[in-house]
Amino acid sequence: MTTAYPHRISVIIAAKDNKQMLGVCLEHLYSQRFDGELEVVVVDNGSMESVAFLVTSTYPQIKLIRNETNLGVAVAFNQALSYITGGNVLSLDQDVELAPDFLDAALNTIRSDEKIGSVAGRLYAMQDRYTEGTLDCAGLMFRNMQLLRVGYNEIDGAHFDQPRYIFAAPGAAALYRREMLRDITIQNKVADEDLFSFLEDLDIGWRAQLRGWKSVYAPMAKAIHKRGLLREKDKQASQDYAMFWSANLSLIRRKNLPENLSKMYRKIIRKNEKAHLLGVTQDYDMVARVQAKSWILRKSKLMKSKNKLIQQSALLDENAQERLLFS
Repeated sequence: MTTAYPHRISVIIAAKDNKQMLGVCLEHLYSQRFDGELEVVVVDNGSMESVAFLVTSTYPQIKLIRNETNLGVAVAFNQALSYITGGNVLSLDQDVELAPDFLDAALNTIRSDEKIGSVAGRLYAMQDRYTEGTLDCAGLMFRNMQLLRVGYNEIDGAHFDQPRYIFAAPGAAALYRREMLRDITIQNKVADEDLFSFLEDLDIGWRAQLRGWKSVYAPMAKAIHKRGLLREKDKQASQDYAMFWSANLSLIRRKNLPENLSKMYRKIIRKNEKAHLLGVTQDYDMVARVQAKSWILRKSKLMKSKNKLIQQSALLDENAQERLLFS
């Protein structure tokens, strides 16, 4: 990573087709009201549509990276990191529409404490306003190997009005402190490319927790997340989602959890990982489930080798990690 400018926010968008949705995302991004400047990198991950033309013709100030095929979100994120210069980095999905004060609220939060490494916003489900209605996510929590999207499918209310500590910020719209991203780098990579796509945000958040960083939910950082629309008419994309989402939780556990805790809590781990696998793939045919198990077998050895590096650099001892991860 190059020199960081503290008042600059570097935005990373991994785009795949649907130029109309990307256009709306960029329109809301460039309508932000905040004390600073934007630097935007769009990674075109093998789009069939003219995503590149939209970017170059409408937003020539954007740095465009073009991949001939879909290399995954993790690769795209790492590619973009090599070009950015901002002191803070916003990971942004193309199906997200930011409210005008999203960045201002997120920045105020991350600047309030130098140990805050990431900030999650108040993401609403598909609707036309940034208030009331149904929530999509208000941060990620993780206990007993169970992943919870806080507020998912819940009606918004006063109980979501207060900032709170969370486990990780969802990558759909996560503001990261660049210093934190440097600090958690493993084998010269921030995002784990062996995960390809999905749950790389949980992995980043877990490694940050082990290094003593905080993650915070900022209720005034509002956005709309049109979850699932990109996969709605793409059977292969839906199948990939089921496979990676279900398999990567198990791989991330192998990567980040101390071996002693894996043995101590093996019954809970097996139960909850099996429930996660079955829950995610239940709406798909058996192919997704078989592919997920195959992906886990293929990548497990790699994750275990990374586990040693992560535990060697962890600032939390095993007792502290047990308190963090298990009730």
